[in-house]
Amino acid sequence: MIDCIESILPPSHRIQWHCVKPDSNLEVIDRFISIFPNSVVSLNGASTHIRDIDQYKVLRKWIRNHPTLLKHLVLETDCPWLCPKNLPVHEFNPCTGIFIVSKWLEDVLRAPGKNASAIIRIANDNAKRMFSLPI
Repeated sequence: MIDCIESILPPSHRIQWHCVKPDSNLEVIDRFISIFPNSVVSLNGASTHIRDIDQYKVLRKWIRNHPTLLKHLVLETDCPWLCPKNLPVHEFNPCTGIFIVSKWLEDVLRAPGKNASAIIRIANDNAKRMFSLPI
Protein backbone atom coordinates (compact mmCIF):
# COMPACT_ATOMS: atom_id res chain seq x y z
CA MET A 1 0.00 0.00 0.00
CA ILE A 2 2.71 2.47 0.96
CA ASP A 3 4.64 1.81 -2.24
CA CYS A 4 1.51 2.54 -4.26
CA ILE A 5 0.74 5.75 -2.35
CA GLU A 6 4.37 6.86 -2.53
CA SER A 7 4.36 6.42 -6.32
CA ILE A 8 1.34 8.71 -6.67
CA LEU A 9 1.60 11.36 -3.94
CA PRO A 10 4.36 13.85 -3.21
CA PRO A 11 6.16 13.52 0.15
CA SER A 12 4.57 16.79 1.28
CA HIS A 13 1.08 15.26 1.09
CA ARG A 14 -0.70 15.00 4.44
CA ILE A 15 -2.23 11.66 5.39
CA GLN A 16 -3.80 10.45 8.62
CA TRP A 17 -2.86 6.95 9.80
CA HIS A 18 -6.06 6.03 11.60
CA CYS A 19 -6.48 3.94 14.74
CA VAL A 20 -2.99 2.98 15.89
CA LYS A 21 -3.36 0.21 18.46
CA PRO A 22 -1.28 -2.58 20.00
CA ASP A 23 -1.58 -4.89 17.01
CA SER A 24 -0.65 -2.20 14.46
CA ASN A 25 2.47 -2.78 12.37
CA LEU A 26 4.69 -0.09 13.86
CA GLU A 27 7.48 -0.62 11.32
CA VAL A 28 5.04 0.27 8.55
CA ILE A 29 3.91 3.33 10.49
CA ASP A 30 7.54 4.43 10.95
CA ARG A 31 8.10 4.06 7.21
CA PHE A 32 4.91 5.98 6.51
CA ILE A 33 6.03 8.87 8.74
CA SER A 34 9.45 8.97 7.09
CA ILE A 35 7.93 9.08 3.59
CA PHE A 36 5.13 11.55 4.42
CA PRO A 37 6.56 13.77 7.20
CA ASN A 38 3.55 16.13 7.18
CA SER A 39 1.21 13.32 8.14
CA VAL A 40 -0.25 12.28 11.48
CA VAL A 41 -0.91 9.08 13.40
CA SER A 42 -4.08 8.75 15.45
CA LEU A 43 -4.47 7.17 18.84
CA ASN A 44 -7.86 6.47 20.42
CA GLY A 45 -9.48 4.20 22.98
CA ALA A 46 -8.35 1.09 21.08
CA SER A 47 -4.76 2.08 21.85
CA THR A 48 -5.36 1.51 25.56
CA HIS A 49 -6.65 -2.07 25.30
CA ILE A 50 -4.52 -5.06 26.32
CA ARG A 51 -5.45 -8.05 24.21
CA ASP A 52 -1.90 -9.33 23.85
CA ILE A 53 0.46 -8.17 26.59
CA ASP A 54 3.53 -8.44 24.37
CA GLN A 55 2.00 -6.29 21.61
CA TYR A 56 0.81 -3.82 24.24
CA LYS A 57 4.34 -3.52 25.66
CA VAL A 58 5.78 -3.02 22.18
CA LEU A 59 3.30 -0.21 21.47
CA ARG A 60 4.08 1.52 24.77
CA LYS A 61 7.83 1.23 24.14
CA TRP A 62 7.40 2.54 20.58
CA ILE A 63 5.43 5.54 21.85
CA ARG A 64 7.93 6.25 24.63
CA ASN A 65 10.98 5.98 22.36
CA HIS A 66 9.67 7.46 19.11
CA PRO A 67 11.71 10.62 18.51
CA THR A 68 9.02 12.53 16.60
CA LEU A 69 5.74 10.96 17.66
CA LEU A 70 4.36 14.07 19.34
CA LYS A 71 4.97 16.02 16.13
CA HIS A 72 2.70 13.52 14.34
CA LEU A 73 0.15 12.74 17.06
CA VAL A 74 -3.58 13.37 16.88
CA LEU A 75 -6.19 11.99 19.24
CA GLU A 76 -9.45 10.61 17.92
CA THR A 77 -12.49 9.25 19.68
CA ASP A 78 -14.33 7.10 17.15
CA CYS A 79 -17.23 7.61 19.52
CA PRO A 80 -19.40 5.60 20.10
CA TRP A 81 -16.94 2.85 19.06
CA LEU A 82 -13.46 2.12 20.40
CA CYS A 83 -14.16 3.06 23.99
CA PRO A 84 -11.02 3.34 26.16
CA LYS A 85 -10.19 0.52 28.55
CA ASN A 86 -12.01 0.68 31.90
CA LEU A 87 -14.47 3.37 30.79
CA PRO A 88 -18.13 2.33 31.00
CA VAL A 89 -19.72 2.64 27.56
CA HIS A 90 -22.50 4.86 28.95
CA GLU A 91 -19.81 7.38 30.05
CA PHE A 92 -18.00 7.39 26.69
CA ASN A 93 -18.26 10.60 24.73
CA PRO A 94 -15.70 12.53 22.66
CA CYS A 95 -14.48 14.49 25.70
CA THR A 96 -13.98 11.51 27.98
CA GLY A 97 -12.37 9.55 25.15
CA ILE A 98 -9.80 12.26 24.42
CA PHE A 99 -9.12 12.84 28.12
CA ILE A 100 -8.58 9.16 28.96
CA VAL A 101 -6.31 8.55 25.96
CA SER A 102 -4.27 11.67 26.84
CA LYS A 103 -3.96 10.47 30.46
CA TRP A 104 -2.88 7.05 29.17
CA LEU A 105 -0.26 8.76 26.98
CA GLU A 106 0.91 10.84 29.95
CA ASP A 107 1.52 7.57 31.81
CA VAL A 108 3.25 5.96 28.81
CA LEU A 109 5.52 8.93 28.08
CA ARG A 110 6.43 9.83 31.65
CA ALA A 111 8.11 12.94 30.27
CA PRO A 112 8.46 16.27 32.08
CA GLY A 113 5.97 18.79 30.75
CA LYS A 114 4.01 16.16 28.86
CA ASN A 115 0.92 15.93 31.03
CA ALA A 116 -2.55 15.22 29.63
CA SER A 117 -3.29 18.91 29.01
CA ALA A 118 -0.04 19.40 27.09
CA ILE A 119 -0.67 16.24 25.06
CA ILE A 120 -4.16 17.43 24.14
CA ARG A 121 -2.79 20.84 23.14
CA ILE A 122 -0.08 19.23 20.97
CA ALA A 123 -2.59 16.87 19.35
CA ASN A 124 -5.01 19.74 18.70
CA ASP A 125 -2.26 21.83 17.09
CA ASN A 126 -1.32 18.86 14.91
CA ALA A 127 -4.95 18.36 13.88
CA LYS A 128 -5.28 22.05 13.01
CA ARG A 129 -2.17 21.82 10.84
CA MET A 130 -3.21 18.51 9.28
CA PHE A 131 -6.72 19.59 8.36
CA SER A 132 -5.91 23.29 7.70
CA LEU A 133 -8.22 24.43 10.50
CA PRO A 134 -8.15 28.03 11.72
CA ILE A 135 -5.97 28.52 14.77
